[in-house]
Amino acid sequence: MQSAAGHILLLSPSDLNDYVECPHLTTLALEVARGERARPHVPDEEADLLRRKGEMHERAHLERLRAEGRTVVEIGLGEPWDFEAAAHRTAEAMRAGAEVISQATFVDGRWRGRADFLLRIERATRLGPWGYEPLDAKLARAEKPTYVLQLCFYSDGVAAIQGLPPEHMHVLLGIGEQRALRYDDFAAYYRRVRAGFEAAIAGSAATEPYPVEHCALCEFRGVCAARWEAEDHLVQVANVRRDQVSRLRAAGLPTLAALARSGPNAPVSRMAAHTFETLRDQAALQLHRRTTGRLNWHALDADPGCGFELLPRPSAGDVVFDIEGDPFWEPARGLHFLFGLLLRDGADWQYRAMWARDRLEERRLFEVFVDLVHEQLARDADMHVYHYGAYEKTAITQLMGAYASREDAVDELLRRKVFVNLHTVVRQGLRAGVPSYSLKEVEALAEFVRRADLRSGTRAVLAYERWMQTHDDTLLASIAAYNDEDCRATLALRDWLIAHRPDGTPWAEAVGAEARDDAGAGEREALRRALAEGAEPGSPRWLAGEVLEYHRREARPAWWWFLERRDPMAVEEHVDDAEAIGDLAPLGRPVPDKRTFRHTLAFPPQPHKLVPGGQPID
Repeated sequence: MQSAAGHILLLSPSDLNDYVECPHLTTLALEVARGERARPHVPDEEADLLRRKGEMHERAHLERLRAEGRTVVEIGLGEPWDFEAAAHRTAEAMRAGAEVISQATFVDGRWRGRADFLLRIERATRLGPWGYEPLDAKLARAEKPTYVLQLCFYSDGVAAIQGLPPEHMHVLLGIGEQRALRYDDFAAYYRRVRAGFEAAIAGSAATEPYPVEHCALCEFRGVCAARWEAEDHLVQVANVRRDQVSRLRAAGLPTLAALARSGPNAPVSRMAAHTFETLRDQAALQLHRRTTGRLNWHALDADPGCGFELLPRPSAGDVVFDIEGDPFWEPARGLHFLFGLLLRDGADWQYRAMWARDRLEERRLFEVFVDLVHEQLARDADMHVYHYGAYEKTAITQLMGAYASREDAVDELLRRKVFVNLHTVVRQGLRAGVPSYSLKEVEALAEFVRRADLRSGTRAVLAYERWMQTHDDTLLASIAAYNDEDCRATLALRDWLIAHRPDGTPWAEAVGAEARDDAGAGEREALRRALAEGAEPGSPRWLAGEVLEYHRREARPAWWWFLERRDPMAVEEHVDDAEAIGDLAPLGRPVPDKRTFRHTLAFPPQPHKLVPGGQPID
């Protein structure tokens, strides 16, 4: 969005995307365009990296098209930029029947935009026996609503020239797949969003900022954070949702302080009593820290098997684990480039950094880690792997699937509950005066102090990207130092949690190894090795070997998902999980129904995917 000569506001599909991501971003951008606010000039390496990776993805596809022998017409903007002239050249290229048009430019009044590609198709249009469909290259691994909006704008531009809209729009995803979307399926949605956007900028409707996914890349994020602090906004309450903010405000509780000082039984429409008490208690703890400087906390009355009861007894073979990954390493899939471990050496803990610089090394890294844990388990059946957050365990299962390796070994680790997620222990077991329950905030309970230069996983990714360009090993050293501190913060938190277990809390019971009831497993593995080992990946022989375990491999994630939900979960977790319904309560007495009873249950408002006629599992 920018203001042109004559105070005309120039718009682009990106502005429409911003509006969908965050209406308040549109308000701020409008103020900048009108000269009412200065644009923040905050260096953002992550946004720059995403931009570069996106350009590389687009250029790679352009080179593939050329390698296929296709004729490509590139539309430049000139210097200075001239969208009108570029749009004229685009129309000329379409009328001339170019096979591929790169950076096709369209102007519609004050709107202007550039499609990555137009692809010629055989279809009768005003142009002749051919027409065009737009294609955009995106780094993401799945379609997003914002992609549809951009493609619909380009499709309207195509329709204005060829006389009818394209049947399909295309997205080239980072995973290398080209997805076709029917224009007619999305045109009405596009028109509605565009009309809403134009009404918003014409009427200057009041908006306010809320945390959204786009905040991580937004140039105005500092502006919004300052406003939240100045207004003592409810979004500062840890784990509060936007709909809950609206309900609290409607109940006359507009700020964190007001919520913290409210009575325990304040009526809030469409909010369960325990949910209100959770938010009120959280706000009170945060307000106490703000006014006194002291970080208070208290244990929660968790359900059996939850919270502190998830902690196993410490053992000599325990491992602390933290992964660093670069999600932008390749458009198709990121790279887990560092496995950091803390291993006990007598009374001390020694840090070990294990690196991967390509796919081959990533596989080796994964296999070495799984083998190491099994070696520890063979020496100490009571050992566990501690981590903070779901990333580490998820990464291990993803790597197992990606490389079809160590499947039974990983399955056994999961069945024996070797991985201990301390974030789950914290989330279910205590409440503290922290603005979020990330490791960087919660480690303050253990009085852990960081000293490494890098202070976030994002900075570690950027350092790794710079290392790939420079091969400056001091960058790897800085990443290792950061990862070492993450491991030691996790260890410090584990020890603190153990030291502060409520009296009488039982230890989590160890799960022993189970004998596998699969008589054919050894035979299948021997056959797989005979076929696949030494064969070229993707060859018929290799495929014949890998398909032997395909269905078992595909079934595993579904079983893990199911068993994870059968594990002890707090009421709030069931309420927040769209795959479940939580906080159920009997409504009246059971009614006899043939040889059984029919129970009617009530539950508070919550998002869920369960439908009438389904077969939910208790």
